[in-house]
Amino acid sequence: MNPTHTLLWALLQGAPIQTAHAQDAAETAEDTEADPLPLVVPPELVDFVQAPYPPEAEAAGVEGSVGLLVEIDETGAVSKVEVLRPAGNGFDEAAVEAARQFQFTPAATAEGPVPVQVEFDYGFVLEADPETAVPPPATEAEADLPVRLTGTLKEMGTRIPLGNFTVTATAADGTTASADTDANGRFALRGLSPGKAKLKFAAPGYRDSTADVEIESDEVVDFTMWAKNLSYRDNEVVIVYKRQREPEITRRTLSVEEIKRVPGTFGDPVRVIQNLPGAARGPFGTGLLVIRGANPEDSNVYVDGIEVPLIYHLGGYRSVLNADMISSVDYLPGGYQVRYGQSTGGVIDVRTSDEYPDRTEVTWRTDFLDSGFHVATKLGKEDNIGFRAAARRSYIDVFIPLFAPDNGFFIKPRWYDYQTKFSTLKKGRTRLTGFIFGFQDLLFLQTPDDFAQGEDQDTQGDLSATYQTHRMMLRLDHKFNETLSLMIQPTMGIDTIGVGLGSSFALNNDFTVFTNRAELTWTFHETATAIFGMDSTATRYVIDFTVPFVPTADGGDPTSEREDFSTTIKGWFLTPDPFIDLRWRPINGTDKLLVNPGIRLNTFRVQNSPLLLGPDPRLAVRYQITETTAMKGGTGLYQQPPQGQEFGLDEDNLTVNLERSWASEVGFEQKFGQAGSVDWTGFYKRLDRLIVTNPDFADEDDDPFYVNEGVGQIYGMEFMARRALVDRWFGWVSYTLSKSERNDYPTRTADEGDVWYNYDFDQTHILTVLGGYRLPFDFEFSGRFQYVTGNPYTPFAGGIFDMDSRQYILFPEADRNTGRLPPYQALDLRVDKLFTFKSWQLELFADFLNVYRGENPEQLQYNYDGTDFEYVSGLPFIPSLGFQVDITF
Repeated sequence: MNPTHTLLWALLQGAPIQTAHAQDAAETAEDTEADPLPLVVPPELVDFVQAPYPPEAEAAGVEGSVGLLVEIDETGAVSKVEVLRPAGNGFDEAAVEAARQFQFTPAATAEGPVPVQVEFDYGFVLEADPETAVPPPATEAEADLPVRLTGTLKEMGTRIPLGNFTVTATAADGTTASADTDANGRFALRGLSPGKAKLKFAAPGYRDSTADVEIESDEVVDFTMWAKNLSYRDNEVVIVYKRQREPEITRRTLSVEEIKRVPGTFGDPVRVIQNLPGAARGPFGTGLLVIRGANPEDSNVYVDGIEVPLIYHLGGYRSVLNADMISSVDYLPGGYQVRYGQSTGGVIDVRTSDEYPDRTEVTWRTDFLDSGFHVATKLGKEDNIGFRAAARRSYIDVFIPLFAPDNGFFIKPRWYDYQTKFSTLKKGRTRLTGFIFGFQDLLFLQTPDDFAQGEDQDTQGDLSATYQTHRMMLRLDHKFNETLSLMIQPTMGIDTIGVGLGSSFALNNDFTVFTNRAELTWTFHETATAIFGMDSTATRYVIDFTVPFVPTADGGDPTSEREDFSTTIKGWFLTPDPFIDLRWRPINGTDKLLVNPGIRLNTFRVQNSPLLLGPDPRLAVRYQITETTAMKGGTGLYQQPPQGQEFGLDEDNLTVNLERSWASEVGFEQKFGQAGSVDWTGFYKRLDRLIVTNPDFADEDDDPFYVNEGVGQIYGMEFMARRALVDRWFGWVSYTLSKSERNDYPTRTADEGDVWYNYDFDQTHILTVLGGYRLPFDFEFSGRFQYVTGNPYTPFAGGIFDMDSRQYILFPEADRNTGRLPPYQALDLRVDKLFTFKSWQLELFADFLNVYRGENPEQLQYNYDGTDFEYVSGLPFIPSLGFQVDITF
């Protein structure tokens, strides 16, 4: 049931709306100075709040209507509510409480906004349950026929009521009746004779359905009929990678249907980013992002506006969020807005879903990598709280040794993650959202027992890395009026990093993170909107490390007995960044031309060091030439603070500045028909003030260990030709041609390091070709081929044993990064089959990774003296079988 309401505007009913000051004057004096000015703009109800139906009245089947006098102030807010005509039974209190939360547009005279009073009738009416309601007869002739069979037509698996379809029944004596379903899927068949009857449903896109029903003469039979969709995947219309309307330079959209079928992604929306232009293959076993040739640490990742260190679990096989929690993913390789800062690379912004189903939905998924569940529902008496929860645990570390080459080298990742979210769904000007999530990863690199990594026994053994992140967030969104809104989002969390080598080397970093993002959005003109924001972070760090020797400036006495050395470093660093973002649509407020200037002040302070400041002016423009053709371009400054060890030896005396990048790009987008599109972008990025080690370092008391001497450049082009999923097939070709170079010491001589070299993550060619085809009866087949230039490396010719350090020092046989690993080549395939039952669905799928593969080494592993090496290989051929169960209650 829903309360109904009628707004009795006195202006429309023949009586004047009184302004509040006129009524006050009438109560205090008979002779006023002047009559109030007439209203030229009446108030209008824009936010109606539904009152709960009083339980006692509902149980007794009582209805009522409450007459209210509502006072509205100059802003449109309700200042006072009085009961003029009470209804009792709890209706009065419920109506008053709801009316106090109403929001109106301000009333106005010729002189401007004024307070007014209006009468409002708040009605409470018991409505029929839509799941049991009997639809009215289609014609007057049917009105006199008895109703003996009612029912609901629902789609199998999804349990969605099907409206505007025809259901037909034939009785045993040949009598027939038909009816169209209403919006709730309800139908009523009239005039059927008692006895057996056959119910039939047939419609395009659905399998013909029949059912036998026993018609009674003295009662109404209610029946649920199930219709099976011939292709449930046609109904998946949720969009990811959907950008907001602001002119981000790169703008690409993919459907969930495409994403879930991309081989090698295991149905993970975030992993599809690795198949888009500009995204290179990350280093083995890390899940780090390499975007447009930048260092992984130069790119930032956000989840619901919360910055997190990683978006992929270690190994890069799975993102840290359950796929069913995700509503959209923004992949921004460059040209992004000033609301993103503290980075010179790219940005990934993942948004979790704010949509909650009317019925409880539960999903369980199991495959080669992990198992997990997701649940989504509405809570509360009036379903005014949305709730989601998910969790996963991996076990791929058990299977990798079974398929990997038997050379003793194994990469074994293990992880878990969890998420829970709630949102208030009650209509109004304020919305509250809470989100708690976290993950933990363990990466274990096993080496053969007989493989010597050096002469020093303390450097022998396996390598392990542990990483965990946990976050707790609250978000408040408040809309003051149609032009002004506020968002406040405080967050707290912890990050922990642990690295160990053998039994004597250990490093543990613990970070406690406090952040707050606030944005005030003001539409001050129909063509322009300004966002005033503050993005603040305060981080407490504790760094512990242990080594099997006491470090000294001269290297120590190599003949002395070794002893373990441990130390702890503690401190704070702060980044309070203000920004202003202007979004201007000068051509009548349309998207024909979008101009987005903005400026951000990057800040950074660690311990008692001076505050580092760096303004980032940026400009992005997008021009829609025709409905199918668009040009885009942008330029701007991007800066980021020193990270980790770059603080130097004395964090109270920071000796380095912000690293800086000036990035520019231009491009065009062209659509072809309903499904085809082409996207091309050219980019150039100039880097300076890069932090490098100081070659003049001699004394830790007098010389800085790091200096801002490095420069670099990254340039290239990105191309994507795509056919969207419109009928039975989809696919795209993604190609990136780029060059990433660095020069650590451009102001020095060549002997001192003035040399340009290929950066460690330079990958010249990145090609991805993929596609999928949908077969009848919910079968689907898809494939993906990737070719990526191998990463550069510095080849070594041998090693010299150093008596002081007691280890071999390898010497190169050529300049830095003049060698390259063999290219990465792989073909992945996937097959899906969906089974649908009345209230649940079962999907079976098989991912075949590396059906064809090249040599595909991830890195070189030299022996102790540099005279020999072996490739550390990535994943072998892996058949990953899995299933997913979706249940709707």
